[in-house]
Amino acid sequence: MFIQLFSMVFKGVLLGVFQPFFWLVFIFMFFQYRRSTQVQEELYGKALYPFRDQVVDALLFSFLSGFIGSFIMVLLGVTIEGSGIEYVWLLALLFMLVHPRYICFSYAGGLLSLFSLITGYPHVDVAGLMALVGILHLMESLLIWLDGYKSRVPIFTARDGGTVVGGFSLQRFWPIPFVILAVSAGGTVQGATSIPMPDWWPVIKPAIGVHASYMMVPAVAALGYGDISLTQTPEVHTKGSAFRLMAFSVILTTLAVLAASYHPLKWIAAVFAPVAHEYLIYYGQKIEKEGKPAFAPAMGGVKVLDVFPDSPAKAMGLKSGDTILKINNEPVRSDEDIVNILGKYLTFIWMEVKDLDGNIRTVEYSDFRNGIDSLGIIFVPSNPLMSFSIEEMHGLLKRLFKRFFNKR
Repeated sequence: MFIQLFSMVFKGVLLGVFQPFFWLVFIFMFFQYRRSTQVQEELYGKALYPFRDQVVDALLFSFLSGFIGSFIMVLLGVTIEGSGIEYVWLLALLFMLVHPRYICFSYAGGLLSLFSLITGYPHVDVAGLMALVGILHLMESLLIWLDGYKSRVPIFTARDGGTVVGGFSLQRFWPIPFVILAVSAGGTVQGATSIPMPDWWPVIKPAIGVHASYMMVPAVAALGYGDISLTQTPEVHTKGSAFRLMAFSVILTTLAVLAASYHPLKWIAAVFAPVAHEYLIYYGQKIEKEGKPAFAPAMGGVKVLDVFPDSPAKAMGLKSGDTILKINNEPVRSDEDIVNILGKYLTFIWMEVKDLDGNIRTVEYSDFRNGIDSLGIIFVPSNPLMSFSIEEMHGLLKRLFKRFFNKR
């Protein structure tokens, strides 16, 4: 049964690639990644993450995440009927006018479920809707874990007190093909392939009854991830964000499954979705605002903000947050010192390097044919010539009000 189900879900996810909306999201993603690459080339002369790799990785991980999420949806019996997804989309778009991050289904789905529980209108399968929201967030958490750190742009920004520190702007976009069940009340669909399911299935019973027939319907979701990392490396930052979001999605999905049998839990799931998701946002922002910056200028040595691929620094194992203390026993106090040392046409170098945990190691590199004139590093300078201002993006309504009153 599971092998057949595996094959059917796989084919359904593949069919999602042929949906027009998938290609609309892909085109948007394509231009976003191309723009990100151009910004890096304008700022640093070279992209830290090649454009082609950004696109290919996004597509591969999108398919993997979509398959895992689809398999869980089908195992639980999550259906599109009665989910109120059309109302969720409308609410999410309205919330986006207030603030862009409110387009998340946790807010719209939770509030719609509460309104339905209180008033009885519209009639929504709260358990099914909360399961759908939870699984979509599970797919998002997998993508952030596997792929969230790769399209990073090194930046410099001023913190409270005026100190300029290094950090990263993180932006990823994914078109997710997946499948969801649709109920066919009239019996078996002609030409459809059916497989025997166990007695406990579906876990979340549809409103139409347990004897309904089901179809797998291809669908597409557009997911995005945007964040700022100042207190941790992008890899560590995204792993933490993904773990918290994954815990949220597992709890919400579990509540949804239990709510299918215990009505009071529908209220808990409906409240948990927006409140817990808002707390995740607040907690992440609190860490970045109050935590110790990982990329402040080093008191002794030169701090590494990032390393270019296929560079001597990459070959030596240098990474974000390392501090170069010495090169060939010569103390390094600024990036100008490094330029002066490498200007001696060296063919072999060894460096004393300290990582973020304070551990000191020695690394070495040689190029006897061409010599070593650059390490391929973006440094955290002591006195940056420019910095980015990090401001919270406001919704369309607030921007319109602000523009109106400014004119007044």
